[in-house]
Amino acid sequence: MPKLPVAEVSLREKGDQHWQVLLDKDGIIGPDGKVINATSIVNGGRRLNAVLDTGFSLTQVPRQIADAIYGRIPGATFGAVGRGVGETWKFPCDVEVNLTFLIGGVKYPIHPLDTSLDWSENGNSFCIGSVSALLCSCPCVI
Repeated sequence: MPKLPVAEVSLREKGDQHWQVLLDKDGIIGPDGKVINATSIVNGGRRLNAVLDTGFSLTQVPRQIADAIYGRIPGATFGAVGRGVGETWKFPCDVEVNLTFLIGGVKYPIHPLDTSLDWSENGNSFCIGSVSALLCSCPCVI
């Protein structure tokens, strides 16, 4: 893979480091193959910032992006789930959710197994989106 330019390195505590890069214009392609329109509050809104954090289980994005990903799935609903997860997208597990990020002119497809989690609650089985909605307009965390 080509070397990506780092937009910013944030060091809060010793050993707590995240890499930040800029997504390309129209840098998120949703499960239907269409671009997800999103703007950033950073850098004049032209390009989305992405914080690369391999130490966190879920991909965190602003709510508008999570809605654009999972809201296109027939039968998907946004609501509360238990065990400390809170509100997230729920949908049938037979749906394959494809997602692609464009960074530095390179497409980075996310495997469908990394975009959903099997879930069971009150005797009901369903999937939840592992690309979770932040409750703020923060940069994306990939």
